[in-house]
Amino acid sequence: MPKEELFFTAEEAVRLYEKNIDEIIEHTKKYFILGTQTRLVPLSCACKISDEKYFSFWLSISDIASILRTLPSTIKEKSGLEKIIGKPELWIEQGSSLDSVQTTKNEKKAISPYNFVVSGVSIDYVSDDVTSSTISLYKIPHFIDRRVGRMLHLHGFMHNYAKTIIEPMISQKKKSALRFMDGKMVLFNDFFQNFKNEVVLKFPISIYTEMYREKNNTFKKNFEEKGPVEEFAECNSAFFLGYACTKNEQRFFDAFKDRPDIVQMIENFIYSKRI
Repeated sequence: MPKEELFFTAEEAVRLYEKNIDEIIEHTKKYFILGTQTRLVPLSCACKISDEKYFSFWLSISDIASILRTLPSTIKEKSGLEKIIGKPELWIEQGSSLDSVQTTKNEKKAISPYNFVVSGVSIDYVSDDVTSSTISLYKIPHFIDRRVGRMLHLHGFMHNYAKTIIEPMISQKKKSALRFMDGKMVLFNDFFQNFKNEVVLKFPISIYTEMYREKNNTFKKNFEEKGPVEEFAECNSAFFLGYACTKNEQRFFDAFKDRPDIVQMIENFIYSKRI
């Protein structure tokens, strides 16, 4: 079984969601319409969904179908997502560190009730150029407002959806190339190196990626590989969601305000063809 990478939150992030929830919902409407009572539309990428009882109170199957239907075909073609599964509540255990994250099903053993897992992703490398990915959506603790829980699930889903694309492109032996909308072609490794060079010149885009950075914005030792992947996933999320969960109020709903080169990279990637 491939190891699952977890997207988890903490009280500071939850409070930012609570404070900004009305505007967050309005910004996400630019791309995604959630919570509608319309008949379920067909899933765009034939994903198998199971144990939805753990997440459907917040993010329904109709919501997921709407998300997948709305995403550009160019990004769906690059993803190996095949399954979406629900899982029971899970927290980050006391004594965990960035190098060693331990989980518990017992809230009393958690760092705090707010340190809970939102989503996870696991990637099975079937062959050198074929992957099968699974995104997990974990049950949100009962004390979290339903609207906040829904947006946390959406954020976690989009974060991990990006990782179903970028992690295989980094790991697979077969070197990938991208063809941008203007016809320009670039090796993915060169593209991602340029991204890493740019992001270290800026503050982390969100509260979730701060943990991988030093005070001078370079990536922490032992996280030179994971840190840029997390930053890329958060940039992709911010592009679609219209916000980034950050303590900087001026950038919360204008995540790329000071980074036009980075948003151009993200847009190029999203609408590129993998060749």
